[in-house]
Amino acid sequence: GTFSRVTFGDSIHNRVSWAADGRSVLYLVGSQSSGVPAITRADGTGTPRMLYPGPMGFGGAVYSHDGRWLLLRRVASEEGNGDIYARKEGDSTLTPLLVSPARETGPALSPDGKWLAYASTESGKSEVYVRPFPQVSSAKWQVSLSGGATPVWAHNGKELFYLDDTREMVAVTVQTGGTFAVTGQKVLFPAAEYSYAGTYPTYDVAPDDRRFVMIRSVAPSSETELVLVQHWAEELKTRAP
Repeated sequence: GTFSRVTFGDSIHNRVSWAADGRSVLYLVGSQSSGVPAITRADGTGTPRMLYPGPMGFGGAVYSHDGRWLLLRRVASEEGNGDIYARKEGDSTLTPLLVSPARETGPALSPDGKWLAYASTESGKSEVYVRPFPQVSSAKWQVSLSGGATPVWAHNGKELFYLDDTREMVAVTVQTGGTFAVTGQKVLFPAAEYSYAGTYPTYDVAPDDRRFVMIRSVAPSSETELVLVQHWAEELKTRAP
């Protein structure tokens, strides 16, 4: 059908994702790289609501699948270098999850809300890690083997996807129960031709976990056309006598 505009105003609105109810969208309001998390109805009705209009600038925001937690990542270029925070629904304060000199990016909660995947440069280059949530200090597992960024969970919670250093899509099979374990890992396909941001995912997984939704980068066309307009003077006279 017809398109309906959802956000309005002079500010930039970006980094959009679905809220847990499936009827609202979460996004950042601000500049190209920093903003305040806001939520509004996806059908354009109602008034947008600012979720945390505090002093920090954020480069990413995402809800847990049950809507109980809001994960926030600070802007990587500002103080905090991408530190990750969480806010529980109904609370007004932020809970610091990962605050370190390293750069943290791409926080993603598993479908059951028990495991936090993210990328960190603590080893000297970006790798993907998983920690228990919300007790993130109790354990840590490194998932990627040769660089990794932008982790995304499969909807069944049994796989974790990420992009490695060579921009290949990697699928990791995991076991989650009383603890976390990586049981397998394989490269699915090269993804260098698709859009890549590094600090947040620019792809998603379909609900059946069988397909990816991605943005293909298209180079500007170098082809030009020569257009010949005949009898333009006569047409000009009829339009502007």
